[in-house]
Amino acid sequence: MLLDLRKDIAEKLRDFEADQDLTICKSATEDIKGAAELVERIHRAGLLPAKLGVGLDPYAISALVDELATRKIEGEMITGIRQDSALSPASWGMERKLKDGTLWHSGSRLMAWCVGNARVEQRGNAVLITKQSAGKAKIDPLVASFNAVMLMSRNPPLPSPPPKYQMIFV
Repeated sequence: MLLDLRKDIAEKLRDFEADQDLTICKSATEDIKGAAELVERIHRAGLLPAKLGVGLDPYAISALVDELATRKIEGEMITGIRQDSALSPASWGMERKLKDGTLWHSGSRLMAWCVGNARVEQRGNAVLITKQSAGKAKIDPLVASFNAVMLMSRNPPLPSPPPKYQMIFV
């Protein structure tokens, strides 16, 4: 279990779980099923575009793609989001949007920790966001935010007819 392997950050992870910003999975497939359930709830609420509605890191996603397919979320609804330096536009865009107030964050301790673990490397005209140190410096939620920005920059079409505003509680 991760908490046994990463004893140096186990307490921090438990704190994030108590904040309800992190789910510590007890089985090997709980993360896949949980993510698919969330996407399915958004789809059933009529909020998921028929094209470009789900953006995924294209590496090691087959289990999630398979699980989504069992829920009839497949084909053009799913798209890959290139990683590494291809996320540069997202980091620049997020910085500008945070500055001008059109994007804001929740202020969660989890995201603050992840941003604090990130290291920016200049690669030519691109920037690469990496972990400051392997193992204990997690940045996955930050990278997921970059993925979301990249997906939204593709301007996925709204479902037709556009849904009424709804609250989705996760």
